[in-house]
Amino acid sequence: MMMSMIVKLLIYVHLWREGNKFDPLKQWVFCCKYDKILGAMKYWQMYKTFLQKHLAYRFRVGIWVFVDVIKFFCLPFVWLAIYQGRTEINGYTQTGMITYYLIMIFISLVTTSHISRIIRTDIMNGDLNNMVVKPMNYCLYRFTHETSYKLLSGFMALLIFFVAFYFLPQYVVMPANFVRLVFFVVALVFSLLLSFAFQFIVGMVAFWWGENSGAERLEEVLELAFSGAIAPLVFYPKLLQAVANFLPFKFLSYFPAQVYLGQIDYLGYWQGLAQVALWLSFFYVIVWQMWKRGIKKYEGFGL
Repeated sequence: MMMSMIVKLLIYVHLWREGNKFDPLKQWVFCCKYDKILGAMKYWQMYKTFLQKHLAYRFRVGIWVFVDVIKFFCLPFVWLAIYQGRTEINGYTQTGMITYYLIMIFISLVTTSHISRIIRTDIMNGDLNNMVVKPMNYCLYRFTHETSYKLLSGFMALLIFFVAFYFLPQYVVMPANFVRLVFFVVALVFSLLLSFAFQFIVGMVAFWWGENSGAERLEEVLELAFSGAIAPLVFYPKLLQAVANFLPFKFLSYFPAQVYLGQIDYLGYWQGLAQVALWLSFFYVIVWQMWKRGIKKYEGFGL
């Protein structure tokens, strides 16, 4: 409310300064500009509110971080046993393989979205009623909620990575150069957007089925199998490699890990970004269409 009053005051001051030079088009542009600023500040306030809520329930956040970490914990030890007497397997050194799973932990904490359960709850309990009548975009609202959580889990991921580097430097590979690190961060951003799109689509299934646990499990299985979370895709049989390269799931984990470890050249990197950008465009069209049709079907009494 206070920000709205400030913006209106700025508009009035601007009108007063214009005096006799009043131009309706200019005033409309001026108002639109400040309306966008006000809208951005609205989501920023939401972000801070969500962040405070996550900090208040930091023990719960810690439990989720532990769950994300523990599922990768045993795999490096398996590969240490496999590497006995070997220096390299399929282009991965022992150090590179351990680093690969550290990156999987990092990606799981920083980019993997779990928003579908919240969307299902909003739909089934009728909570969506209160949100669709407000002057905000529901998708951006939930994205703001998700990224506020990722700020905390990302901090913990960095902590885990640097602790591993400090105590076990022989098992951790750092990026070859700053450019490679920047490329990795960009790949993480695309991974986050793709994961959020998957989860948003799965969450909206509840518009029609009233429940999305089946779709949720299917998405989890496909992601686990073809994202490279279990093992690098080069260890898969040729047929499964071809399937994984066709599907978009490799851009969630495997592609960022390849970028970090320097196992993909600059041409391959830009080609990969172009592919994931096309996938994102495709899935966000699906998100938009499902939302338009789902919100029409939504009755608001809880399904």
